[in-house]
Amino acid sequence: MKRIFAALLSLAFLLPHPAVFAAGKVAKFSLTVNQAAKVGEAIDLTVKALDKDGGTVADYAGTVYVTVDNDSKATLPYAEGYTFVAADQGQKTFSKGLAFSKAGNMTVSVIDIDDDKVEGVAKVNVTEGDAGPGVTGNEAVTITNPENGGTITGNETDLVGTTKKNSKFQVFLNGTKAGEGQTDDKGAILFKLKGIDQEQNVLEVKVLDGSDKVAGTTGKIAFSVASDKGPQFKSITVQEGTSVMPGTVLHVTVAADAKLKEVSVSLGDSVEVFKEQTSGVTAGNVSVGGSGEGLYVGTLTAPTASGSYPIDVTLTNDLGKKTVKNAAETLTVLDAPKPLFENIKVEAGDKKASFTFTLTNEPEATSKFKFAYGTESGSLTKESVSFEKSKIAVGSGSTYKWYVDGLDTPGKYFFKISALDIAGSPIAGVESDIVTADLSLNAAGKCTIANVSGLKVAKTEEQSVLSWDSIPEALSYNVYKKDASGAYALIENVKVTSYTIHLAKDAVRYDDFAIKAVCPDGTVESADYAEITRVQTGPAQVLVFLSLALGIGYFITRRRFGFRG
Repeated sequence: MKRIFAALLSLAFLLPHPAVFAAGKVAKFSLTVNQAAKVGEAIDLTVKALDKDGGTVADYAGTVYVTVDNDSKATLPYAEGYTFVAADQGQKTFSKGLAFSKAGNMTVSVIDIDDDKVEGVAKVNVTEGDAGPGVTGNEAVTITNPENGGTITGNETDLVGTTKKNSKFQVFLNGTKAGEGQTDDKGAILFKLKGIDQEQNVLEVKVLDGSDKVAGTTGKIAFSVASDKGPQFKSITVQEGTSVMPGTVLHVTVAADAKLKEVSVSLGDSVEVFKEQTSGVTAGNVSVGGSGEGLYVGTLTAPTASGSYPIDVTLTNDLGKKTVKNAAETLTVLDAPKPLFENIKVEAGDKKASFTFTLTNEPEATSKFKFAYGTESGSLTKESVSFEKSKIAVGSGSTYKWYVDGLDTPGKYFFKISALDIAGSPIAGVESDIVTADLSLNAAGKCTIANVSGLKVAKTEEQSVLSWDSIPEALSYNVYKKDASGAYALIENVKVTSYTIHLAKDAVRYDDFAIKAVCPDGTVESADYAEITRVQTGPAQVLVFLSLALGIGYFITRRRFGFRG
């Protein structure tokens, strides 16, 4: 019978087979199996590929079939054949993969599909086992789950079938009684089969009559538990993207196997358990079906410090098997833009200074503003705190208006603005540069403008270009050059934030320059010079500067800085 079976198998697989068999290397198989077994008892079978000298052929990659010559209803491992893989190293144990349906002396054979001369044989003496009472009737018992030859996932499954109504039934798993139950008035069999701890299993269900004799049986039903190497991770999607600002709330979707016991996602020191959603069809570019099974959703919060952070995913199934996907995605937390007081305007009045300013990149915690002030820039000993920011806001943006009064001493005052939280505590790093206001008796009602900042120089072979930061409210800018006495002389008024100095080609010279901003009314400059030294010029250019200084100085004196054109 064995030779006939092998011949039929060879005819069935005339087409090329995916297995790779090293011809001439494997001479036979050795079989390791219990020499004695009971009917219905699931036992181990180990098959080892050997060469002609009895050594293990570790790279054997052929396909084998297991047969029992005189038990056509025996439960066999891998009824469709098993192909050895590299991890087997020439030896495969079929755990609880073999069971016999009747008593007698059985011959177990293993043959190679490509060469039936490569075989192995073992003898097993099978006796009647204690698998419950024998069958005395022909009552039909049908099981629809698990299917004969089928595969389940997890260590338990629902046993579902039909038989005689209102009858007791018994369930046997791998030769051991797993429990019993009662069919309903329609004959339905419902039973939770638990504690399945083997890869290959044999199930039998028997229905009993009124005297507890077996009225019918399913016979042996073979099924397997999916060889579990851990749940499959598919993808991770961050709705907000992978480059975010500190503290951003992230909406994350993980695509993986459906119905997992737990999906946890970690970011930094935070670990969140995600829930499988009930609807949806995709996660990123991965389709998971219309029910949403296999999509796990949750939220994470980006760390407050900038840097790169891995997002790790851990999947756990019902068998307790885990798949850990380290750095499934990498999140980049960007540097938070620095809060900055800008467009500060101050109007000096009678014993009062009124401020308008903008706080860009305003911290969320900002509640009020504090104005520290004094008559010396290094000693701001007094302070004024504004109302809540919503009460002093100008429009819908982050522009505000406040005043400081009670400035009884005429003269120049120095101010610094800082942001406070709701408790009145300063917010670190959120403060302005010092702003000056002239409250001299003759300065009341006049404009005060901020000092120019950001002055720098760029040089080429033919010219040096001064540039500086724009002050939006400035009418224009006065360019000054230090003369031989060390005083600054006005050389030109410009409307733009740059000034070009053309270099002489026959000599090298360096001079000092400075810039002041002019108020919108054209009458007042900023209090201090924005100065940069050592700008390269030349003799010819210096002559031009002197001429300009004489002419423009006279013009400025007449017009009192009234450049409005």
